[in-house]
Amino acid sequence: MGIGLTAPRLSWILIGKEHNQSQSAYEIIVSDNERDINQFKGNIWKTGKTSSGESILVKYNGKKLKPFTRYFWRVRCYDQNGRATPWSTIQWFETAAFLDTDWKGKWISDGSKPYEKDEDFYKNDPAPLFRRPFAPKSKLAAARLYISGLGYYEAYLNGKK
Repeated sequence: MGIGLTAPRLSWILIGKEHNQSQSAYEIIVSDNERDINQFKGNIWKTGKTSSGESILVKYNGKKLKPFTRYFWRVRCYDQNGRATPWSTIQWFETAAFLDTDWKGKWISDGSKPYEKDEDFYKNDPAPLFRRPFAPKSKLAAARLYISGLGYYEAYLNGKK
C-alpha cells in the first residue's frame, strides 16, 4: 500500500507437488477494478505469454498508473512443458503520491519549530492537541486518513480510537 513508484515490481512464488518443475513463461494482468480482474481482463496491463523464468521483481510496464489508486493483478505461469497453471488469486497494490502536486491535504501545526537536535525532543514541551470535526458532503464508501507526526498521535472516528 502506498507505492510511490510509477513502475512497481511484482513477484510471485511457485508452489508445486512434483519435483524438478520450472517456469518457462508467465502472464500478468492488471486492472483498476475488481469486476475486470475477476473476469480475467487486464484493462491496465496484459503481458500476454512472456517467455521467462523470472518471478521476482518483474517490472510493471503497462498504462501510466494514477496516484492514490488501487490496482488488482493476477499471474499465471507455464511449466517447462508449456502447460499453464490456473490464474493466481487476486492481489492488489495501491499507489501513493508520485509528485508533490498530487497531495490535496494540508499540514496542520501549532506553529512551533520542529526539533533541530535529538536532545530537543526530550525537553518539556507539551504536545498540542488538534481536533477537527468533519462532515462529508456525500455518503462515503471508503476513506483513508494519512497521519504523519513528530512523536505521539492518535486518531478517533466517531469516538473510537
